[in-house]
Amino acid sequence: MDPIDMIYLFRKGKLRLADGLAGVFSLRRKGMVSLSLVPSAMRFQEDSRAPKRLPEFTFKGNRTALNKPDRYLLGWLSHGTTVLNLDKFSGPTKTERRNKATMGKYIKRMRSLKKGLSRWKGLAETENSKGIMYKEYAARKVIIPALALIHLVLLIYLYIADVTPWGWVGVLAIVLGGGLILAIFRWRLKRYIIVFLVVCFFVAAPILYDPLVDEYLNFVILSFLLVGLLPRGALDQRSAAYRSAIKRYRRKLARGGHDVGRANNDRKMLEKMREDALLLGVGERFMRNVSKENPDFTFSEASSLFDNDVDTAIDYVFNRSWKGIPGGTTSGRTPSSDSDSGADGGSSYDYSSDSGNDGGSGDGGGGGD
Repeated sequence: MDPIDMIYLFRKGKLRLADGLAGVFSLRRKGMVSLSLVPSAMRFQEDSRAPKRLPEFTFKGNRTALNKPDRYLLGWLSHGTTVLNLDKFSGPTKTERRNKATMGKYIKRMRSLKKGLSRWKGLAETENSKGIMYKEYAARKVIIPALALIHLVLLIYLYIADVTPWGWVGVLAIVLGGGLILAIFRWRLKRYIIVFLVVCFFVAAPILYDPLVDEYLNFVILSFLLVGLLPRGALDQRSAAYRSAIKRYRRKLARGGHDVGRANNDRKMLEKMREDALLLGVGERFMRNVSKENPDFTFSEASSLFDNDVDTAIDYVFNRSWKGIPGGTTSGRTPSSDSDSGADGGSSYDYSSDSGNDGGSGDGGGGGD
């Protein structure tokens, strides 16, 4: 599978900044990008925590032969040159964090990077519209308006049963009716239905019969839980099956990859598995286990891609350097929420964990917001 399709399905459409490397690896498999390790910039050299070498990707070939997403990706990542250096995607070093004057530059950089990622994602989705099967959760369009309507009708009934003057009942119906209409037309955004439920609770508070108010509070709490559990999007059956296979493949990579590629010391197969492992966040575990299985194969001499400095650099550039920066990624070297690390021994940097309820053994395509 193409790295872009693989990471898109694994993330369920919610790409992260590091996922831009999927496009780079996709071009590398076509022979249009070469990889080398070069000394990092002076600001990295002066920081004890920063990597001293960074991967450098060099484009070779005719850009006009590329499709629109690939051309945009190269222009975005390499800033119009033929070289992609990860230094331009890193946040501030420890020394730079002490200088408040430089922090504004990195906040602007993160905003620019996110804008570029969003643009590239949109182009890739348009280009691969038939292959990408991630769509909005259709039932959400029905559940949210229906939930709001039930609360409106129930509150009107409770106020009538509480012998409230009809004038106040009419005002209540108008106010909550406006909230209902807003929730119906804004069903894609959860915040509108959440605000509506909060208003409903406070509207129910003046009702004199306390046991009834307590029961309605329970209903509001259950409604909050329902809204919180509603997924924003869903995969069709075919895409869910692919994602399940990708998750199993990820666990296999963490254990050292496919037996066929390892047994024959197939460099091309090993490089593909290494790229996939980096994208799926199990690069360190892949190298540790594949080295044990292939003790006679000198990985560092075969390709710079197999060097452990690549893992360190990617983790630092896309995760650790942005920690604590407004708008930056918050993931670091934490256990993956995909819960696969426990089964495979150890954990890797978590720019691969996907949102949703995908337990370590479960391969279902569902997930939370």
